[in-house]
Amino acid sequence: AVPVFCGDHEARLLRRATQSGRMPMPAGMDAWVNIKDLAFQHAVAKEMPESLEKLAEMMDGMNRLARHLKLAPTAPEQQHLGMFDSEGISKILAHLLQDGVVLAPTARFVP
Repeated sequence: AVPVFCGDHEARLLRRATQSGRMPMPAGMDAWVNIKDLAFQHAVAKEMPESLEKLAEMMDGMNRLARHLKLAPTAPEQQHLGMFDSEGISKILAHLLQDGVVLAPTARFVP
């Protein structure tokens, strides 16, 4: 099992909380999937775009990524709200898995 986030920021926040002593680091949290990175890598391999910059811009943020994948955004103007983010990440992940993506960590903490 590997946690999935929409970016690396959430993993860094979790690590900061564990380093401050407010909570123990959950098992298996040394690596995670950045759903935007996973989708970008898949799109590069599948679409072979002329411009990586343009593709990255089109996929920047959960709602833009959803639109690029032809999925309806979860909450068009409301990102970073727990359940909306969870639903959005779930929809994007399900779409990618159905499209043949293999789930593997895209980032990890270096000890």
